[in-house]
Amino acid sequence: MTKEADRKTDIEDLKHRFETLPDERSRSYEKKLGKIAQLDYDDLEEVLMDIIEDEDSPYRFPAFFALSIRYRRNKDYEKLSLLIKDYRETFKRSPSFNHIRIGFCTNSDYYSYIPEDYNSILSLAYNDTKFFADNPGYLHTFCNAFVTICERVDDEDKKELIEAWYEDALEMIKKAIEMEEYPKYYSTKGRIIALKGLYDDAISNINKAIGMESSDRPDYELTISTYQNYITQIKLEKTRQELLKRIEEIDRFIKIPEPVKTLSSIPKACKSKQNYCFVSYAHADSEDVFPIIEELNKRNVKVWFDQGINTGEEWKEVVEDRIKRCSVFLWMVSSISIQKDAVKKEVDQAIREGKEIILIRFDDSELSRGFDLEFGSAQYIKADAPDFYDRLIKEIRYRMGEQ
Repeated sequence: MTKEADRKTDIEDLKHRFETLPDERSRSYEKKLGKIAQLDYDDLEEVLMDIIEDEDSPYRFPAFFALSIRYRRNKDYEKLSLLIKDYRETFKRSPSFNHIRIGFCTNSDYYSYIPEDYNSILSLAYNDTKFFADNPGYLHTFCNAFVTICERVDDEDKKELIEAWYEDALEMIKKAIEMEEYPKYYSTKGRIIALKGLYDDAISNINKAIGMESSDRPDYELTISTYQNYITQIKLEKTRQELLKRIEEIDRFIKIPEPVKTLSSIPKACKSKQNYCFVSYAHADSEDVFPIIEELNKRNVKVWFDQGINTGEEWKEVVEDRIKRCSVFLWMVSSISIQKDAVKKEVDQAIREGKEIILIRFDDSELSRGFDLEFGSAQYIKADAPDFYDRLIKEIRYRMGEQ
């Protein structure tokens, strides 16, 4: 047979396989596409691309999904990046498209592929866990996105991410394991609990994943190498934390404690459940933000911020509820706050809720691409403006419909 005839035979074979695929929301849909991605055709990638480029074919998206799996498994991230970029408009309404994009962003070995706005990718992944609640693969994608991002950010951002998402991630990975005994899920569970310092349990889970993997899979050695790398990183982190703890103990022994710098006063958050402003800020900016809150209190503007969370309350639930109930959302924009995932998440919710948003600028820092599109033409109020408070009060009352 000629090469062209072989190509036609392969295309027909793939079409037959695509015809028998189950519902796109099911776990078996992705698993069967994964098996297609492992077929030993000499020209499998070219055949899949032929189907993708055929605008009359009903199998374009399954072929796209299968090719993306193949690229990801082979770590051909340059090819996968171009594939997603070239066909984003074509397939963006397919239920599984975001799943593919999230998997690419958080599995890539190249840090440059990870989006600057971590919250946007985590929100997409979390929403998929609701839409595909019975699909353990989608639950795992969220969990893997969370832990991968945590492993790549600095300690301060990691702390905020853990505070915001850890409980959700742990619940999701446990649920995924209950649905399906899959090696990678145990590995991801290990990486997640390592974030809380449960290093020995974490390593035990990853070793379980290693023991469960089949040596028959084509990428077995690469997969095992990845697991072993996770174990190495966890051991290093355990050692690092032990050293930091020891250094702190030594410092306390040999140094006279320096005076703790505290704010002269901390304003109070209102208890009202309506007609109030929600303040989103970075804790490092407290010395600039708290005087503004104090002045608003003096001028009878009700303000709520995270000092209003009572001991024992769930931080995430209280913040979400307070954003939902607020009349005006005040975003304290600084070079620090625009990098904080918790702040980004609050702003993202305010946008989704359709809240009246006022931006107060402390400097000329640039917003991320996503927020720049949202607020690029918006009016800012500069905190150092001579008429700052008059303008701010006027804008708040206008947004509240009081004038």
